[in-house]
Amino acid sequence: MLAGEAGFAPQWAMRHQVAVGQFFDAPDLVPVGQAHIMAATESLGEAGVVWLEGLAALLEPQRRVRVPTITELAGSPSLPTGDSSKPTPWPPSRRVPSPPSRRSAC
Repeated sequence: MLAGEAGFAPQWAMRHQVAVGQFFDAPDLVPVGQAHIMAATESLGEAGVVWLEGLAALLEPQRRVRVPTITELAGSPSLPTGDSSKPTPWPPSRRVPSPPSRRSAC
């Protein structure tokens, strides 16, 4: 997955997990039974919403989760609707923040 053979979204997800693991000095990945997706628009901000819209615009196999996934929908009513007849480019043209590194303040 890290090499991208499964596509962009799985590659990004695995790179993100590796970066988080390195930040916490984790020696290995652990099996999981479910995952939580943060989707509250007030927490994600505009860049996060653009990023999620880009994932939603991917083809079905690329946007499918691999483990049971939950989310709270507290922020979903405020999601911008946009024009669904026009596909969202992916990756988005606007810069989307990368996960924090050890050198960045959280």
